[in-house]
Amino acid sequence: MKGIVLSVIMLVTTCGMAQDFGEMRLLAWKGDSAAQYNLAVSFLTGKGVEQDIDSAFYWFAESAEAGVAYAQYNLGLMYQQGRGTLRDDSRAEIWYLKAAKKGLSEAQFALGMMYYSGDCGSNTCGFSVPWFQMAAVQGHLDAMNMLGNIYLGGEGVIVNYQKALQYYKMAATDGHPEAQFNLGWMYYYGRGVTKNNEIATMWMKRASDQGNQKAKIFIQSNRLERYL
Repeated sequence: MKGIVLSVIMLVTTCGMAQDFGEMRLLAWKGDSAAQYNLAVSFLTGKGVEQDIDSAFYWFAESAEAGVAYAQYNLGLMYQQGRGTLRDDSRAEIWYLKAAKKGLSEAQFALGMMYYSGDCGSNTCGFSVPWFQMAAVQGHLDAMNMLGNIYLGGEGVIVNYQKALQYYKMAATDGHPEAQFNLGWMYYYGRGVTKNNEIATMWMKRASDQGNQKAKIFIQSNRLERYL
């Protein structure tokens, strides 16, 4: 079962105390890295100022150069998406790596996704595993689910149903709907665990209740309603 490639998202948490836009811009021009990051967020979201993606890119770059991990991550994402600049996966990888090495789980996950999807070249799927693991240790649910996919499908690693089950269960228990579907799938087909339709249906139902259409269809097509 091929893993679903998940989208990374912008981090728009502000740094430090709230500032009015004028004060924030003044501090940013003076080289305050937190203000530079906050100014970038303002331009990105259009909060307190007209949205300006080019300016957001500029200020994320200034803050990233000063070492702010969230800015480094967002700059990497803007390079990867081609927002405010031309798309450049090599530069995206560089900035994700800087933030990931600082322990930012979102950056670790994003870097893992680049390696998994081949954005950094062919045959890089195996390189994704340690970055997903680092993010998973910090509670990143998408990373846990991706590790489940990787070990289930043997993508760059040896197939290991027990590890797949472990990671799916970790994410599913914390409410990740895709992991709940995957865990139900494991129980239904008896992969790494004794086949159990009751438990499979329970996890499918939890995923379905959160809007996972695959789980809803799976319950119907396999006539699992009788186990509810």
